[in-house]
Amino acid sequence: MMTMLKPISKKQQELKKQKRMQLLFSLFIAAVMVFSIAGFALQQHSSRKTVKLYGHKFYFTDGLWHTNVMVNNKQVSLTTTILPNQTVPLPNITLDDFSDKVVYTAISPNFDAYNLAFLLSLISAKALRIQPCCLETWQYSYCKQLPRKTCSKTSQSIVVVFNSSNITQVNFDDCLLVNADVNSTNVVVDSLVFALLGLTKNI
Repeated sequence: MMTMLKPISKKQQELKKQKRMQLLFSLFIAAVMVFSIAGFALQQHSSRKTVKLYGHKFYFTDGLWHTNVMVNNKQVSLTTTILPNQTVPLPNITLDDFSDKVVYTAISPNFDAYNLAFLLSLISAKALRIQPCCLETWQYSYCKQLPRKTCSKTSQSIVVVFNSSNITQVNFDDCLLVNADVNSTNVVVDSLVFALLGLTKNI
């Protein structure tokens, strides 16, 4: 016995059509939102100031420069206040100068820089170890717990001094002596970071 198919009423057809239109409209709205967000992100990315130096792309956002660098065969992000072509004059210095040596670091209380920890981590990767110290002439209270050192270097060790000063100058004679006034510490430390990464020309 054959079963007769019940014809779909006009009302049911209208309801199905309405649901289909609602679904299509919802998908359209979702697509518009997705592409609008993607377009905004692309516009934001393309509007950022970009500079390519020494094989690296630097993006300028929020007043700082951002790039990626290789450290110990790993890619890490680097944020700096300047570009590699804006560095202060530096003596000839490379990471090999710290290789297999004990590095004594003397940091005066007022010396503060955005990338100081990053700089010390670069040095630490090559050094036997990093040891905090004080210069013999310093009279800071915390120096009572630290070894006293003079500005000197040997085949086994090297002293690195970060000193707050009225002048901004980096010397690498008896030790690495980094002098900077409060307005220049970021520029000086960023310059040293670039130098140790090989992203700038020393003098």
